[in-house]
Amino acid sequence: MHNRKLFIVLTITFVSVYLLFKAFPGDGENEGRTQEIVKITNTLGKSWILPDEDTIMMEPLNSTRGTPPPYMLVMVITSPANQKRRSLLRNQFQTWENMAKNWNITIKFLFFLGGSNEDETSMDKLFQEGSQHRDLVIDDFHETYLNLTLKSCRMLKWVNLRYPSVPLLAKLDDDVYINWDLIFGFLRNKDAPNLIAGSPFSSAYPVADPTSKFYTPPIVWETGTGYPTYACGVFYILGKRVRQELYKGALSTRLFHMEDMFLTGIVRERFLPDVGIQEIKEYISTLHLEGNPWSILYSGWGPCQFYEGVAVAHSLSVKRLQCFFRIGYFCKNGFVHAVKILCPKE
Repeated sequence: MHNRKLFIVLTITFVSVYLLFKAFPGDGENEGRTQEIVKITNTLGKSWILPDEDTIMMEPLNSTRGTPPPYMLVMVITSPANQKRRSLLRNQFQTWENMAKNWNITIKFLFFLGGSNEDETSMDKLFQEGSQHRDLVIDDFHETYLNLTLKSCRMLKWVNLRYPSVPLLAKLDDDVYINWDLIFGFLRNKDAPNLIAGSPFSSAYPVADPTSKFYTPPIVWETGTGYPTYACGVFYILGKRVRQELYKGALSTRLFHMEDMFLTGIVRERFLPDVGIQEIKEYISTLHLEGNPWSILYSGWGPCQFYEGVAVAHSLSVKRLQCFFRIGYFCKNGFVHAVKILCPKE
C-alpha cells in the first residue's frame, strides 16, 4: 500500500514538472541562446569574418569596373524572404539618385544578405533576382539575428574590397524610411573621411530580460555597467577612414552579438577614440501612426511638415513605407492637397 502511494505521488510530480516545462519552454531556449551569445563573445573577429577567404556567393557583375566610384554607397541590409521590400525600394532608387544629383552627389544602392541556409529553390529565385537587377550581394552565412554582427562585418569586407575608395558608406535596414534631401543637407561641410553619423545611444545599458532580443547575459557584460556610445544600427553613415579602421579593428576584437554596439561602440572606442558619433537630429526611432492621414505626422504635424522634418524612421511595414514614399512624392512636387492617403492600422 505504501509503495502504491509513493508511486502515485512520484507520477503526479513527474507529470506536473513535465507540464510545467511544456507550458514554459522558454527557459531551455533562453539557456541555449545565452550559450550562443557567450560563444560569439569568445570569438575573435577574424575567425568568423575570414578576411583572406572569398565568402561571396553572388555579386553584381562588373559593378565597379570602368566607372568612378559614387560619392556614397548605400548597402541595404535585407533578408532572402524580403523580396517585396527590395522591390519597393528599387522603385525609389532612381528618384533618390536624381535627388542626389541636385546636391552634386553621386549615390549607388545595393542589397546585402546571407544565403547559406536557403534551400535550392529559394537560392534559384535569389540568383534570378540578382541576375535581373544586378544589385544583390549574397554572402555565405546563415541569416539569424545573432549573426547580424557577422553580417555587418562581411558587408564591410566586401565594400573595402570592391569599393575601396568610396568616400561614404551608408548602412540601411530594409524597413527604414529615409528623406535623402535631409541627409544630403546634413552632409554638407562634414569631415567625410572621419565621419560616423546616425542616432547615438549614449546612455545604453545591457538588457537583463532573457526573453528580449537585446538580452545580454551578465557573464558577457555586467548588468548595470553602461555600453560605450554607439550609433543605432538601422541607419548610419561611415567615412572612408572610419570604415576601413572599423573593419581592421573588428578582425582583432572579440565579437559582440549587437552589431551596432560592436562596430560603432566597442571597436570605435578601441581603435578610433578621437572619432565621435555625429547626430542626425531628425532621426525618429518609432512612429505610432493611426489610420487618419493627418495623424501620420509626428506631434500633430501635417503630411508635408512630416516630409520636411523627418530624416529617418524605422521598423515600418511595406504598406507604411509605400505611404511614406507617396507623401514624399506629393510634397516634393507641390501636390499638397493630393495627400489623401491612409496609412493602414496594423
